[in-house]
Amino acid sequence: MTAKSAMVLSLVLQSIHFTPRRALRTHLGGVRDILRNHDLSMGLEPGAQNIPKDPRTCISHFDLLPVTTEYICCPSCHALYPYEHQNHNSTYPQGCNYRTTQSSTPCGILLWKDIQVRGNDYRRVPIKKHLHQELKSWVGRLLSRKGMETLVKGRPHALLSPDIVDDIWLSRVFVGLKDSSGKPFYPGPPNEIRLVFGLSVDSFNPLGNQTAKQKVSSTGIWLTLLNLPWNLRHIQENLYLADVIPGKPSLDQINHYLNLVVRELLEFWDPGVFLSRTYEHLLGRLTKAMVVPVICDKLGAHQTVGYSSAPTAHYFCVLCDLDYDDIKVLDRTQWPPKSCSEARRFSTLWKEAINDKEKLAIFQSFGWRWSPLFDLPYFDPVLFTVIDSMHALDLGLLQTHCRDLFGIDLDNLGGEGMPHDSPRADIEPYPVLGDEDTKKLRKCEALIKNNLPGMLYELVTFNRRILYTICLRHGIKGDGYQEIVGTRWVLAKNINLWVSLESTPVP
Repeated sequence: MTAKSAMVLSLVLQSIHFTPRRALRTHLGGVRDILRNHDLSMGLEPGAQNIPKDPRTCISHFDLLPVTTEYICCPSCHALYPYEHQNHNSTYPQGCNYRTTQSSTPCGILLWKDIQVRGNDYRRVPIKKHLHQELKSWVGRLLSRKGMETLVKGRPHALLSPDIVDDIWLSRVFVGLKDSSGKPFYPGPPNEIRLVFGLSVDSFNPLGNQTAKQKVSSTGIWLTLLNLPWNLRHIQENLYLADVIPGKPSLDQINHYLNLVVRELLEFWDPGVFLSRTYEHLLGRLTKAMVVPVICDKLGAHQTVGYSSAPTAHYFCVLCDLDYDDIKVLDRTQWPPKSCSEARRFSTLWKEAINDKEKLAIFQSFGWRWSPLFDLPYFDPVLFTVIDSMHALDLGLLQTHCRDLFGIDLDNLGGEGMPHDSPRADIEPYPVLGDEDTKKLRKCEALIKNNLPGMLYELVTFNRRILYTICLRHGIKGDGYQEIVGTRWVLAKNINLWVSLESTPVP
C-alpha cells in the first residue's frame, strides 16, 4: 500500500504539477531510503524495493501511457519511416529516399548515427524520431469514462433558430453534415457513436516565453472533440494530441504528419471503428467520426489545407478568389467565390506533377498545393477553414490593426484612407512598363487572337500584371461584376469567356 501511495504521489507531481523527471527520481529515491531505514529500525522486512526508481515505471504500472507508434524522421524533409526496435537496423535505409516528384533526386540525408555505449562499443540509433498517438486507442479510452457517451450523444441535431447560433455545433454547416451514405451524420443510428472533431495546427516555444531573441519552436497537431459542451472541449484530458513535431515543417513538409491523422480519420469515416467495449456498452459499439473545421491562425490554416501561406502572397484568402492587389475592394458583392471542386482539381495537378518545375508553375498559377485532408471525401477547404478568434480577439490583433495601423479613433473623421486632394490610384494599377512586359503582352494578345483549344491554361501562365492589362484595355469583367478583380485564374477565365462570346477576333 505504501508503494502504491508513493507511485500515485509521483504521478500527481508529474502529470498535474509538471515536476521534472530528474526531480522525481530524487523524490522516489528519498522515499525508498526513508522506508528502508524505518523498516530496519522496526525489525520489519524491507518493502522499499517495491517502489520504482524511475517515474516512468509509475505511469506504466497504472497503464496511463498513450498508445503510440514510433517513426524515424528525416532531419531535413520530415519524411517518416515506421520504426520497430526488435527489427535489425540494417532493414532501414541509411539515408532518406523520399522524392518530392518522380523525377526528383532522393533527399539523401542520413537517418542514423552511432553512439558510444561503453568502451569501444557503439550502437546505431536514429538521428531523429517521432511519436504519433493512435486515435483509436484515445477514443476508446475516452468512451470508457463514465458519462462521456451521454455527453457526445446529447448534442442538439437540428437548427433551433436561424438567428441565434451561440455554438459552432448549431451552425448550418454542422446541421447539414452527411455521412458516407448521404444521410445526416449526427446523431446516427442508436447503436452508433458519431463524433465531430476540429483540427488545429500551431507552433509554440516548448521552453516557454523567452527573451533575448531565443527562438525555439515545436509544432503541435491536435483534435478538439466538438460533441462536448464548450466548457469541456479544451480540458487537457479531452484533447487528442496527435503529434508534437520538433521544429516547424515548411510548406508541404507538414503533409508527412497530417497523413498519419488522415489515415485514421478515413477508417473512422467509412466503415467506422468498432470499439470492443465502452462504459455503457460492454459488448462494444461502432464509432464514426469526421474532422470539419480547421482552426488555426492564417499561416497555419493555409499551410494545413495546402493553400499559399505567405502573408503578402497574391493568393491571400482561402474563402474568395480576390488577389492581394484587390485588397482595397471592400464590397463583398465584388469578391469572386472560391470553388472546392477547383481546389481539389488544382491540388491534384500539383500532387501528380512530374518534376519540381511543373509543381512550381501549377502553384503560381492556381495557389494550391496538395494536402492529405483532400483524401477525406467530405473535406471542403473553403467551407471548413474558419477564422481563429484567439489571434484576432484574445491576443488583441484586431485592436492593434484598428488603432495603430488604420489610425481609427474618436477624434478623427473616417474616410477612405487617402487625402481628399489625391487622385484615386485604381484607374490603371498595372501600367505595362519595360520591354519584357511589352513582349509578354504582345504574346498574350496573339494567343487570344488565335483562340486555339487549351487557351485557358495557356493564359494562366502569364502573370497577373499582363492579364489585368488585357482586361483593362478591353473592359473585361466577370459576369455581374463592376470591377476587374480576381486572381490570375479568375482573370484568365474571364478573358476566355469574353473571347468565346465575341463574334470577331481581337484586333
